[in-house]
Amino acid sequence: RDLRAILAQRYLAAEDFAEAKKYAAPAAQSLIDQLAHLTSAPGGTAQEKAERMVKIGDTWAGARGQLLHAPLDTKLHLYNRPSNFSSLARRDNGRTLQLPNLEDQLDDRDELHHAARWWIRAARALPGTPLDAQARFKALETLPQVARSSDYGEQRAREIKLDAVSREIYDKLRSECPDSPEAQRLAAYWSGPPLEKQDYSPQNTLPGENGSPT
Repeated sequence: RDLRAILAQRYLAAEDFAEAKKYAAPAAQSLIDQLAHLTSAPGGTAQEKAERMVKIGDTWAGARGQLLHAPLDTKLHLYNRPSNFSSLARRDNGRTLQLPNLEDQLDDRDELHHAARWWIRAARALPGTPLDAQARFKALETLPQVARSSDYGEQRAREIKLDAVSREIYDKLRSECPDSPEAQRLAAYWSGPPLEKQDYSPQNTLPGENGSPT
């Protein structure tokens, strides 16, 4: 059962819904069917395509914690015991093993990461429209949620320069949809999580051989 759940999670992270459905638990089947139907629907007008992309993003966002959280982030499988094995540790292990596309794979284990990607696609499909403004605003609001979700999320926010990414989306929203409620009142750009200040007072350091802190 756990092995099947791992396979389902990996296929879902890659948005391979046909394969994921073969291994997913019954409780996830309905969400997988919704995503599969939306992503495989036939063409349509530019408006219809963009609206469908927004729905895909909304579905991913609504499914947060239901598809990509278990089992890889809930259990250390070597001894079948519960563990808080962080994605930072997973990344360190992956780098040691020289795995390709490591950050992409770890990033894609958050449903909001998928949602934001689809919202940005929708915005680009209909620039300057109310849908553009709504989709960019949704994507903008996901950034701090992903960054605050874990130590890995915080670290990645710093690495990808969340400040610049957020400002880019915000500026695009303001330039393409200046009269929209999102641009005028609702949207804000975000800064990355600050690093905690380290306390280097003498009682929190180890003395060196010459008596100075190390």
